[in-house]
Amino acid sequence: MVECSQLLASVTHALADSLEGYADLAPAERDRAWMNLERMKRQLTAVQASMVTTATTHCSFASDGHRTPRAWVTAIANADTWTAGHHVRRARLLAALPQLRAACMAGDIGDDQITLLTKLHNNPRCGHLLRESDDLLTVHARTLAYPDFATVCSRWLAHADPDGAHRDHTEARAARTVTYRQHGHQFELRVRGDALTGEIINDVLKAHADAEMLTDVADRTARSGPDADEPLARTPEQQRFDALEVIMLKAASTTDMAHLRLSVVIHSTEHVLKDAIRTFLGRPGLSDPGERLRLCETNAGTPVDPVDLAIAALFGRITHIVSDPIGRPIKLGRRSRLFTGAAREAILLMNDRCTRHGCHVSGGEIQLDHTHPWIIGGLSDPENAGPMCGPHNRHKHTQRITSKLDETGWHHYRPDGTEIAPRTDDSS
Repeated sequence: MVECSQLLASVTHALADSLEGYADLAPAERDRAWMNLERMKRQLTAVQASMVTTATTHCSFASDGHRTPRAWVTAIANADTWTAGHHVRRARLLAALPQLRAACMAGDIGDDQITLLTKLHNNPRCGHLLRESDDLLTVHARTLAYPDFATVCSRWLAHADPDGAHRDHTEARAARTVTYRQHGHQFELRVRGDALTGEIINDVLKAHADAEMLTDVADRTARSGPDADEPLARTPEQQRFDALEVIMLKAASTTDMAHLRLSVVIHSTEHVLKDAIRTFLGRPGLSDPGERLRLCETNAGTPVDPVDLAIAALFGRITHIVSDPIGRPIKLGRRSRLFTGAAREAILLMNDRCTRHGCHVSGGEIQLDHTHPWIIGGLSDPENAGPMCGPHNRHKHTQRITSKLDETGWHHYRPDGTEIAPRTDDSS
């Protein structure tokens, strides 16, 4: 407890001095000062988890009449029961995974990553298997951007509980339904089914909604000029509704599926693709190489059942992309044009989200730029392309920011060599 008191004293001292000259710090120093406090907060959270574990092991909370660890934390922290439960679940997780606990004690793992791992640990079907992946998941939690780590957790669950993932997919397919209800002058259409089909439907709806939005923009420009800032004639919700109406009217004129093209893209590594096909054909699967766990998902990160992947690969109804462990495309399905010059299409199929951490711009607003500048010999191929939004692309050039992609994701560096928003700080 002496060390805990010293840590609290250092936090208090850091808080008192944190704003002194903060505005004048260089970018890397500014970020490091903020992360110093964040690291201390994470360390205190890990210490609290150890306190909960100790109190639970010795049942010391029972001396005051508390029946459970959660009731004890609820009372002493004046907390909501969910928050108290999260403290207890986190304590159980860290007690079970020594590598993760050590990283948390060092302040290397954020609370959001712990929340994801806690959900996996509480899974009754496969939570007990988490200990076997302690080292692997701890490394990923330290080094990957949060969205990428969330994907890794999703893949771990599909790998650790393939029967459960397949069962969930099968049950979702079996429970598919469309209901129509009329309420006076209004109606309600509700659709429920599996996630992959939902993404197909959403992609088609989004494409038509974008067309409706462009129509409104064109009408506003014709009416008030290109610099007009008045609202569009329809809200995004109204545009989506009108897009659905257009889709239905188009469908009313034909029932010929041959004219329909699906726009969903499935990503996988070569190993996972081969394994899915062998399983689909009733042959023994291959051993797992452990490359970022199992990659089998859509553009939006929706997990894809291996059966659907095999069908897409064998029959070509849905585009499938095979990538290397870093995420670069090495082969596309028969319905794509990667090897006929559509390099932009291939890159955006793999990743249409801005690579700058903290930026969530995606889709049509994304631009492609050379990681190794074209003017000094950089090639225009997928290995040398980085998706970025317009502002970050311009910032990269004006501020001479450099970028690189490795197995932990994208990294961006200032001219002085310091990394922008690094996920780990090995210098500390």
